[in-house]
Amino acid sequence: EKVGETKYKLESLVNQGLSYVFGNDLRIAIESAFKNNKTVFSLNIIKDGLSEGRASSFGGGVLAVVAILLRVSAIIITNSERFIFLDESSNFVSAQYQPALGNFLKQICGQLGFTIVLISHQETINQSADISYTAQGDPVDGIKFVRDERGL
Repeated sequence: EKVGETKYKLESLVNQGLSYVFGNDLRIAIESAFKNNKTVFSLNIIKDGLSEGRASSFGGGVLAVVAILLRVSAIIITNSERFIFLDESSNFVSAQYQPALGNFLKQICGQLGFTIVLISHQETINQSADISYTAQGDPVDGIKFVRDERGL
């Protein structure tokens, strides 16, 4: 019963995020099986109502978003501190979906009380950030961080 409840919570948040970022035609299903005296889980990605198979057969952008959302879900379920540090976690998300991912992360922060520190080379994802810094310089001469003042 506990496994089913946790599975439902994970699927629910991840599917909300996938729908927001990629559209309603994409979702996950977590399957469980009891093998060798332990419960084993697998992640299936479903597109347009059809199972696309295991997560490993899908593109890196979708998996990157799923991984971020599973981290958020795990923090909520375990009632841990709502802080996430994401270092280049969105690299494989294409530019087309970066703004939607940034907006969804902002909603997570506002509605669920999270603080998310995101390091990225993709400029489009930070458009919805409350605070944004740009690294300038190089490692030899020194790097300084300049705050992007967007009327905040």
